Amino acid sequence: MKRALFLLCAMAVASCSGGSGVAANGPGPGIPRPMPRPTPTPLPTPTPTPPPTPAITQFRVPPIGVPCGNPSTYGITSGPDGNMWFTEQGDGIGLDCYEPSAIGRITPGGTVTSFQVGSRFYPPHAITAGPDGNLWFAEQSGQVGRITTSGTITEFAVPADGAPRGITSGRDGNLWFTESGYTIGSPLNAIGRITTSGVSTMFPLPFANHPESITWGPDGNLWFTQPYFPDIGRITPNGIVTDFPLPSGASAFATTHDIAVGADGNLWFTESTQKGGKIGRITTDGAITEFPIPSGDAPWGITAGRDRNLWFTEKNNGASQLGAATTSGAIFEFPLPAGVGALEITSGPDGNLWFTDGNNGVNRATL
Repeated sequence: MKRALFLLCAMAVASCSGGSGVAANGPGPGIPRPMPRPTPTPLPTPTPTPPPTPAITQFRVPPIGVPCGNPSTYGITSGPDGNMWFTEQGDGIGLDCYEPSAIGRITPGGTVTSFQVGSRFYPPHAITAGPDGNLWFAEQSGQVGRITTSGTITEFAVPADGAPRGITSGRDGNLWFTESGYTIGSPLNAIGRITTSGVSTMFPLPFANHPESITWGPDGNLWFTQPYFPDIGRITPNGIVTDFPLPSGASAFATTHDIAVGADGNLWFTESTQKGGKIGRITTDGAITEFPIPSGDAPWGITAGRDRNLWFTEKNNGASQLGAATTSGAIFEFPLPAGVGALEITSGPDGNLWFTDGNNGVNRATL
């Protein structure tokens, strides 16, 4: 009996230890060989889902001069009073029939009020909400203007008598603007800073790159476009400038116009090239990626929407369009109704998109 138990224990130990019970070249008799693992099938790349087609509502801006005048809407921004504010560039025929320049205000319901400013020859350009609860705008007459939400306007001359174009509100409590000129190294080609009391400081750029749009980046610096040079510019609050060349380069005649911060913490900009329009993305480290627009149309304004997409306008000689770019670079386009143009664009406090048309309209795109 003891001998039998000893033999059973010995056999069990040999089997568990992989000894005599398993052959050296594989499993023993009656034990199935392991099946080879199947090669995994790669998952298909998901198709990006386009956002819903926005519903467009058009509002006409009446002339404030003579009946034959035609206001030309340009810059637009969201105001602290819950309304949208925009610039009107004067237009008209001859000296007896012209439309003065103005700052316009439109309520969410479409009621327009205009406040005359400047002249049709040196009109206001971009506009932004300031840190002081007022609206601030760039004037090509060599001034930066301030307008209260009740319509009181104050203008401040800037050094060098240049042509301010873009403007943004800074995290440092100041306003920052671009100023274009035509002489290399001239203060006319500069980034300007102006306090809410109207004291300005200019930071000349190293070459005549005609800065246009400007925005405050998530890294604490200012980022700007340069329509006549294939670069995106960055300037620190103390005036150190760095240029980042576009991958398309000068050979493609690449130019940039508008720039905005995306929901992903990167900067996004509109770009036109000889081979078609693109939407560009630049990280705060300066890495640039370009995404071609399917239609090839030239994009103009750009803004971040409440749906986390980047919405942009397409300005061309035919029918205008709105476009949406996801933060991964998928692009969708939406034709606008006949008679509706598209120029600058921004997000409103109502969660909708608002855009000017370069004519006498302000438009709302309901997402």
